[in-house]
Amino acid sequence: MLIWNGQAIETLEKYIDKVLETWTGTQFFILAWPNWIWKTSHAQELIQKKLWWYMYSDCLFVQDYSPFIWKPHTIPVEIEKEDKRYIEFPDESLHENYWVRELNEWLLNSSFSWMKFLLIENIQRMSNSAINAFLKSAEEPLQNRFIIATVPHISMVIDTIRSRSITIPFSSLTNNEMQIFAKENNISFSDKNLEQIIIAMAMWRPWFLISLSNKIKENEAIENNLKQLTVWLKDRSIPAGSLIAPLKQLSEQWLLNDFLEWRIAYCSEIWDYDQSERRIQVKKYIQSNVNLDSSLLYGLLN
Repeated sequence: MLIWNGQAIETLEKYIDKVLETWTGTQFFILAWPNWIWKTSHAQELIQKKLWWYMYSDCLFVQDYSPFIWKPHTIPVEIEKEDKRYIEFPDESLHENYWVRELNEWLLNSSFSWMKFLLIENIQRMSNSAINAFLKSAEEPLQNRFIIATVPHISMVIDTIRSRSITIPFSSLTNNEMQIFAKENNISFSDKNLEQIIIAMAMWRPWFLISLSNKIKENEAIENNLKQLTVWLKDRSIPAGSLIAPLKQLSEQWLLNDFLEWRIAYCSEIWDYDQSERRIQVKKYIQSNVNLDSSLLYGLLN
């Protein structure tokens, strides 16, 4: 049982240490398999350990903003327009965008410490042309330049990238492991049904379980909304229309998508594919800017 994927991250550290000691070996690593299991967080923690106070100068993190902007966030060869230099989130905050030629140039520049780390979240976001522009850096990085990329499944990376990297597999946590993790981190609620829903909504994502638990403890409205939905899941005699308000509030709290994802997974697990497909359609409606009330009613009234 690999809680926290300790063995995988230890393997990555051994490879990096070998390169630092011998000045030879592959400096490009792909952390593979499934999303939401802290691959990126593990990598960031290891990089912090290696760089110490040079973390912000000698580590470049290319984050995948797709979950935040509700559309694919690609990594292009180059960004030509200045107005695309930053990505605007729904809350109107701006976040820095990167392109491949900029990454290549960053790797070539000198470091404040004696090494650099480039961390790319979900490298499959690169187009074929972007990958071609990145190959030279991936194959022959300068000394003590480490490239670490994540990917949901190794099959999503083309052979030319895979052949230049060392793949380190991660494994998702089972439900029992998530229960252990919750207990070890004092994540508990007096309402045990609510506690089980929260763990289930985390979908094998330890970081999300911590985040959701903290949000609930800080915001009583989230707890009340989830309790209402928990009661409805056990007692379908409750009018579905009464759930529109708590679901809309979950949307305002950026949790509706996670709730729907969990219900899709649950319905699939119990072979209720009609309900699973219905909730997938709700997500599609919402992403297509269909009225939120109408989208939710479609999913609730069947």
